[in-house]
Amino acid sequence: MFQQIKKGQIVIDTVTKQYGKVIGREFKNNKGVDLLVEVIVNHNKEDNTRTTKLIKVPIMNARPFKPTNEKKKPYAPYFDVKKFHETFGHPVAEVPQPISKERAAQRADYLVEELVEFLWSSVAGNEHETNKLVDELIHSIHKAKNKCFGKGEFPKEEILLNQTDALNDINYINYGSIVETGVNPKPIFEIIQKANMSKLGEDGKPIIDPVTKKIMKPANWEANHKPEPLIAKEIKRQIENAERKRGN
Repeated sequence: MFQQIKKGQIVIDTVTKQYGKVIGREFKNNKGVDLLVEVIVNHNKEDNTRTTKLIKVPIMNARPFKPTNEKKKPYAPYFDVKKFHETFGHPVAEVPQPISKERAAQRADYLVEELVEFLWSSVAGNEHETNKLVDELIHSIHKAKNKCFGKGEFPKEEILLNQTDALNDINYINYGSIVETGVNPKPIFEIIQKANMSKLGEDGKPIIDPVTKKIMKPANWEANHKPEPLIAKEIKRQIENAERKRGN
């Protein structure tokens, strides 16, 4: 006994394994019925266009198509960065604990470098304008320092609490800045994560400079894994998609 198949339903040919949408039927002279099925040959995700073809599927070979529930990779920056730290020998805390003042200074230095690059980028690399913005940033740092001093000292047991509050405020403010650009950060993060995880040698281990002890990029990393060209392509894709939706 065959299952009832309706127009518009997605079916699979159990013989050829092709699947598509039923758009009609064709009755053969005393030889049964063929389903007319529209099959997607190519799907261009960038401009959302499809190429299709029409096939005939004997109704006795057709079954309702049930796609597998493939889960998309979740957007989980914390766990991805944790994997990077584990792979490259950076500190990873398995139990909540405060960061030492020395390590805090190192992490803050990384942040300052990116902050300056952010300001520099905002004036198209103009040196004079960058200097002005950096001077304002330095003034803001002293202002923030005095604001902290106004709160006074606190028990060392509260260091983790205050560090956690500050770090997550940084995240929130950073996401606010990203929101103002309108760029979806998920694919951008994935590009950066892939580039960072590619900084391994042929043996699958980090390449450490014997003198500076810093992690070195493997040969051809710039040509094969440099993230900026891929980020530029992704931003262009997002702009085109947004303009297309706005025009519809």
